[in-house]
Amino acid sequence: MKRVSESELKPRNGHTLKVGIGCRISGCANQKEQSLKDQEDHGKEVIAELYEGPVEYDVIASKGKGEALDRPELTEVEKILRRRELDIFVWEDLGRLVRGAEAVRLLGVGVDHGTRTIAPNDCIDTAEETWESDALNACAAHVGNNAHTSKRIKNKLMNRFVKNGGVLPCEVYGYLKPPGAKTYHDLQKIPEATPIYQEMFRRLRATGNQEKVADWLNEQKVPVGKYSRGRKKWYGKSVARARRNPLLKGMPGRGFRHTEKDFESGRRKSVHNPKGPTFSRHEFPHLVHVDPVEFDSVNALLDAKNKVHLPTPGNAWRILRKK
Repeated sequence: MKRVSESELKPRNGHTLKVGIGCRISGCANQKEQSLKDQEDHGKEVIAELYEGPVEYDVIASKGKGEALDRPELTEVEKILRRRELDIFVWEDLGRLVRGAEAVRLLGVGVDHGTRTIAPNDCIDTAEETWESDALNACAAHVGNNAHTSKRIKNKLMNRFVKNGGVLPCEVYGYLKPPGAKTYHDLQKIPEATPIYQEMFRRLRATGNQEKVADWLNEQKVPVGKYSRGRKKWYGKSVARARRNPLLKGMPGRGFRHTEKDFESGRRKSVHNPKGPTFSRHEFPHLVHVDPVEFDSVNALLDAKNKVHLPTPGNAWRILRKK
């Protein structure tokens, strides 16, 4: 397959070729903004090989996950295509536009409105008769590669965790991760936090009220931890997360939650893992803040209490009727 079609480029206005160049990075820590400029330069090189006349460029550069379908730049791209403003649109590969079949639909909008699209790295050019099947194959490859990479990384990290207690999470209150720490063996317990956690569990057993315990923690000016997403206070939900964390009894787990894709938006959301967490083969008694028996007992007590109040189709209807 040729990199791009040899079909001649002709400006719609008769004198200046209007070119759109799409660039995107996910915004992850290991991705640099220089990549956006590299994609732009690549697009201009492709056009220079196909056309020698005057050219006017419109560059759309953005940061965002390729699976996300609610990115504002996608709406802008479709508007531009429908307005017939461009003669040609260049994307380094279809994954830069959308990592999924939505990319094929947008290419089709361009075809319907007279705008040619090329993605040289995927050997796609809508001037070719086979562009649609080529694009679908490229989309399948991008989605499959992304899923395979994600699964490979997750399996690798889980293996390290189970075998040697590797892959440390963000620190929570009561623990310190020294520089260079790589496993839970290296993680340190902050002794001053032990009486706080023990009193927290005593109050939870006595009252069963996580909001009241949160108020007590705030009165004692107990920090919530440096990775608390900007929150400076304890709440009932943060107490619930803390009291369920098995690290407090020296048994760290991994995989309590996983992500599920919302196909309407293309984004992923974190939900409880129905299979439950996986625990390391190692024990970490140096990390214990709460006696394991007390930890299990209080959690079982509160979980049983909260389960009674969970809405079900039956009692939700009775609650509505009472109102």
